Amino acid sequence: MLTGTDTPSLYLDYGADAQRCGCGDVDLSERGMRFTSRWQFSIGTQLSVLLVHMHPRLGLCRMTLEGIVVWCEPKLAKATRAPPLPRTPG
Repeated sequence: MLTGTDTPSLYLDYGADAQRCGCGDVDLSERGMRFTSRWQFSIGTQLSVLLVHMHPRLGLCRMTLEGIVVWCEPKLAKATRAPPLPRTPG
């Protein structure tokens, strides 16, 4: 899990669209990278991801990760609870 004081953000090519991430939306592990976004990518799509962070001693650091999409599913919208409807005698 990425940690830090800044909130991660995802950007499409050249800033065509952007999305701020919430807690748990980006996960890096030895198995790969998983992120949650409103965008969908076809299986087999090649992605390039640029990670940028401020290192206390080295300053601004950048690392590019490249990979291929192996799984993509729609992000479920946050559930909205509707108030219960009153029952009417029928």
